[in-house]
Amino acid sequence: MGHPAAEQDSERAAALAPLTGQPIKEEQGCLARFTNSKAVNKGRNLISYWILGFGNNFTYWVLITAAVDILARTGAQALLVAETLPAASISISALFFLKLPVNVRVFLVVSLCLTSYLALAFSAHVWLDFAGVLCASVSRGFSDITFLSYAGQYERDVLSTWSSGTGAATFVGPLIYSAMVSAGFSPRRVLLTMVTVPIMMGLSFWVILGRPQPSEPGLQMKQLQARSMQPVEDSIKTRMLQRLRIMQTAFKLILPLCVFYLEMYFIGSGLLELIYFTGGVWLTPSQQYSWYITIHCFGVMVARSGHKWFHTDKLWLPVIYQSMVLVFLLSEAHFRFLPSVWIMFGILLIQGLVEGTEFKSTMFKIYNEVDEADREECLAMMPVAFFFPAVMSGLAAIPAHTALCRLR
Repeated sequence: MGHPAAEQDSERAAALAPLTGQPIKEEQGCLARFTNSKAVNKGRNLISYWILGFGNNFTYWVLITAAVDILARTGAQALLVAETLPAASISISALFFLKLPVNVRVFLVVSLCLTSYLALAFSAHVWLDFAGVLCASVSRGFSDITFLSYAGQYERDVLSTWSSGTGAATFVGPLIYSAMVSAGFSPRRVLLTMVTVPIMMGLSFWVILGRPQPSEPGLQMKQLQARSMQPVEDSIKTRMLQRLRIMQTAFKLILPLCVFYLEMYFIGSGLLELIYFTGGVWLTPSQQYSWYITIHCFGVMVARSGHKWFHTDKLWLPVIYQSMVLVFLLSEAHFRFLPSVWIMFGILLIQGLVEGTEFKSTMFKIYNEVDEADREECLAMMPVAFFFPAVMSGLAAIPAHTALCRLR
């Protein structure tokens, strides 16, 4: 048996423990460990979404750069349709495809992107070229609606790193491809080395990214209980009305971005090829066009990565600027009054900065203004603003390009 005085001292110490702060220190330690764990998970999520954003845009811009080397025999118009139409169809049907489990959608993104690179790298026939481009487009369509909608379940900052990753890929993808081809690698071998991109996206999602935690515990259970209390007919009607309301909200927010991209794609596919300089310029017309795209993409990368410096709540202001640029460049394509290519470089750099600002501001406006219950579906509708204008402007640019050539 212990000494009575020692037992009394032990009991007295236990009784005084709350006053001495021992349990408080333990609680503070637990809180610190929880805070550190939360910070680590947030860092992983931010890194993961940067990688996912980079992989999302990388393949698209690499294929645009490689079109002359790999896909010229398919025709530019056919290539444009193959690159955009499947992705546009998926983005328009986003609310339907969101029914698929997220892991299934990510598997489709990774496997189709991997198939695209392999098909193009080993292609010896036109149909296989088309198959590779179609796989890349479907992969991009699923990637946009999946990762943008899934971002609604995480902290707001993942949209910043997603935006930064997409902007980096817009510039770095063509740069890597051009540098490797210039170094002596064949275009198809370069594409074969890029199979690491979809693998990197899969590892980022399944290994690095933390699982989302619902901000309101029991929210999903309440929604399921509410649905189970409704008759089948009323439940179907309610879901249809809810989807119409979500689509209406999403289109209202993405309409400025849609108009912006419609004008931007028209400039890129219908006007820039006709604007070139011959006197005192060290670049050929085709090289000037390549630099137009490169400088524009550099501006996009800077704006999408600079969260604090490139943001606006007035989403129609960039559209007004883009409309002014469209009219100005349409006049330049016909009258050719600019004295220097450097002015064009400056215009396209600013255009890239404005595009990145409009893209990122639209994402944050959806995240901030849409209710949490509808945020995932609204973010999934955002890719409609990229792909639908690309198809429409491609169709409009063909007769416009022909008419301008005849006038000149």
